[in-house]
Amino acid sequence: MSFQTLPVELVALIANEVAHGESISLRLPASTQSKIMVFSQVCASWRGIAFSLRPLWAHYTLHLRASKSTRRQPQWVRERFDECITRAGKHPVHLEVVQEDAEYGLSLLMRLLSAHSSSLGSLSLDIPDKTFVTLAKHTCFRFDTLRSLRIALHLNEKREQTLLPDDRRSRFFAKMPHLENLELGYHEWCPLAEIIPQLDEWALPLGRLRSFSLQHLWLELPELLQILDGAPELTECRAYVEAPPLREQLREEDFVPLQLLHLRTLALVFRVPHPTIWRQFVAPELDVLDITMFTEPDEDEDEHWQCPLPENSERFYYEQPKARSVVYHDFLMDCMCTM
Repeated sequence: MSFQTLPVELVALIANEVAHGESISLRLPASTQSKIMVFSQVCASWRGIAFSLRPLWAHYTLHLRASKSTRRQPQWVRERFDECITRAGKHPVHLEVVQEDAEYGLSLLMRLLSAHSSSLGSLSLDIPDKTFVTLAKHTCFRFDTLRSLRIALHLNEKREQTLLPDDRRSRFFAKMPHLENLELGYHEWCPLAEIIPQLDEWALPLGRLRSFSLQHLWLELPELLQILDGAPELTECRAYVEAPPLREQLREEDFVPLQLLHLRTLALVFRVPHPTIWRQFVAPELDVLDITMFTEPDEDEDEHWQCPLPENSERFYYEQPKARSVVYHDFLMDCMCTM
């Protein structure tokens, strides 16, 4: 029996098995790696079957490596991407971008997003924060079908943060009407690092979010409350909280805690305690409360200083009617983390 005489259904099963879990890899300097592309080159009949399986053409990884390339190479990558993504039809496309150097591949990335942003169902950007600032300042893409967004940033070569101009709202997040899952943060991180969350400048699309994670960026309590208040459908929230006492003492008769009606998982990291954080909101659907507290080595002793548990943590948790588990972690402050 030749390849051409195999039943169509069997060839389709083979193609799905070959490409299972695979992301089509496009690289600059120009190259491509893909099992499904190799599969489609076996013969004309197999190529036709492979091209008809839309989901197999919906996952891509774009590697922008710091290296010399000819002017023709970005065009070659763009043409290959345009050609492949067409085969996905109306199936939502998942794109992961890995960039090593902010000066290399930025124009290619902007062109691809300009051409195909409306086809993306999920987007993952592993890029220098300088690239992100450039995208956020100068571009407004139409992410009409985007539901999941992950942005993992890198500090610059001086280990410093690149910031958006003060009081200038980003346009990058302006057209994401269906975004449900957002993860934003930094790779490089130390508990004492001063990496500034620019919530006003980012102008995050919180309205429809169900899952939110802000990694390695310390929020003050009012900023955390701003996020929780702006995302009424949130079911999961993970954040790092720099929580000094509020400057203004609210009178009890004027104070109304936030009603987080859908929140089921709350994971917070503290490096300083806060005496009143649990008075700020109630979460009747809360299932899991996950708290991490930092410990710092004592230079003179073998013991460690531990960030005290925020006051009334357990009381808050057990007052939520559907609470099932509370988890506490200690983390050494002199450790380095990556996302």
